[in-house]
Amino acid sequence: MASKIIITCYRVLAGIIILLPMVLNIVLQGDIVTSLIYAPVTSLAAAVIANYYDEKIGNVLARHFRYRVNPYTRFLVRQMQRVQLRQCCVLN
Repeated sequence: MASKIIITCYRVLAGIIILLPMVLNIVLQGDIVTSLIYAPVTSLAAAVIANYYDEKIGNVLARHFRYRVNPYTRFLVRQMQRVQLRQCCVLN
């Protein structure tokens, strides 16, 4: 749950940062060079950087929460497999 909150907050913040150059270009009424070159390139660079950090944050959170979740998850998967096997036999 905490990892989902962290990654959601990061993605919202990254989206705002990626859109910021285009919004500033509209608000400040930039010239044609700014509109066609600087704003899109800055947004693209911000998107690439955000994607890189998104992957890193995802890996860190997966590693951090994996040890706390996996034993319980494995137990649930085993229990569900047993239930499915019993249902399969009952249905046949």
